[in-house]
Amino acid sequence: MHLQHGVKILWLSMTVAAAVFLIINVWESYLAVFSGPVQIIVENPRYPLYKLDFPAITICSNNKIMRSQVEALGKKLFWNSKSLDILEQFENSLKTFAYMRFPLYNHPYTFMKSINDNVYPIPGNQILNYMVEVAPTVEDIMSSCSWRGKRYDCSELFRKQITEEGLCYSFNSKTAERNTNYSLRNPPYSSKNGLVALRSNSAGQKSGLEVILKSIHHESMIYGVTEGYTVMIHAPETYPEVSQSLMIPFTKSGTLYYQIAVTLSTTHAHNSLQKLDESVRDCIFKNEILEKDIDLLVINCSMFCRINAMIALCNCVPYYFFGLTAAEICNFEHLECISLINVRLRNTNMSTEVPGFPVWSLPLTMNCSCRQSCSYVSYNAEIRQSFPITRNNLDNSTFSDTENAFLDMFYRDMWAISYTRQAKFGMRDFIVGVGSMAGLLLGFSLVSLVELLGFLIRFIFYFSK
Repeated sequence: MHLQHGVKILWLSMTVAAAVFLIINVWESYLAVFSGPVQIIVENPRYPLYKLDFPAITICSNNKIMRSQVEALGKKLFWNSKSLDILEQFENSLKTFAYMRFPLYNHPYTFMKSINDNVYPIPGNQILNYMVEVAPTVEDIMSSCSWRGKRYDCSELFRKQITEEGLCYSFNSKTAERNTNYSLRNPPYSSKNGLVALRSNSAGQKSGLEVILKSIHHESMIYGVTEGYTVMIHAPETYPEVSQSLMIPFTKSGTLYYQIAVTLSTTHAHNSLQKLDESVRDCIFKNEILEKDIDLLVINCSMFCRINAMIALCNCVPYYFFGLTAAEICNFEHLECISLINVRLRNTNMSTEVPGFPVWSLPLTMNCSCRQSCSYVSYNAEIRQSFPITRNNLDNSTFSDTENAFLDMFYRDMWAISYTRQAKFGMRDFIVGVGSMAGLLLGFSLVSLVELLGFLIRFIFYFSK
């Protein structure tokens, strides 16, 4: 009798221990599925380059206005005026707007005050037209362009581009201007499936885009700005991001040869992510994006946040954003307001509950919430080296003393890296894991579950009589 009781106690103890162990493992599996459900794994470390778009390359002259063009426009507008003061005021007006760029939105107001508000009132709807007319053209800043070793006219490869640097020129950008009648070669080209960006399957020097830049120092009207160019390398679908720009300064020591190497990776979202809530997977699919919410994407999110902040706080946007929004273009009366929110435009909101962000360290910020895309391509650029060159170093007969920078932009490696963002465990994995553990510990199976339900039904039916 005592032996039978001991066996019963032993079996009961083993069953309880197995049940407790099962519950613990079920809880851990639940946390693995619902608390940290997403992982990014390397899918292919040798992903072919030809399957990805060559990056868009945006080049901005640090001199936003040309002296000769400003003088010509002034004479055209005020040809019947005998006052030189009007011409000076008009030039001051264009200089003021030429200073407008991120992250130095306080400079236009500072300059205007330094000249005692001696500016000519320009109607808001004319600011963009005037700034385009006096801006350097492709021919003014570029003397030679080659794509994959073949020479092309630079105007056949570059289009006007909106950036927070002002008016620039882009190669292979789907966000560049398309209203002007460009050459059929201007990338990206149109097809029945939409815009198609150029691609490349080569890596190394002179296998991508080569551009020789001119010095326009003699046309400069803006003081305190480094002579040279700003280069931004970005995805063709996006606007250039100023925070990721490369500076190409001109020097008095002669022409410099810049090697700009690009590495890229692609992250693909697995279908398993769509079964997870957005707050759990921490990313968003393109088919979930409403057009009115496009500014919430991580792609150019900061730029659109700044646009929205300027509209909300100053009721205007810089002239180069005309067309992206119906808001009024910032004129002289708005410059003080933009100057006051300059620091705010550089910072997004962050909770003080996050470590490293005490209240005293936080400046005024924009109310901005950015979501990341589940699938994307990343382009990373670096200036590998720069060194002086002469005519003998180049296979380009148009090289002259007025050309101060030779840009050679190419893929660094023959392969890209492909990643997959996927759920660590799906609901199927959760059920299989729980079932396996229950079967191992308690001998539980679907058949035994049916038998248990049948027993309970018979038991209830028996006692209900």
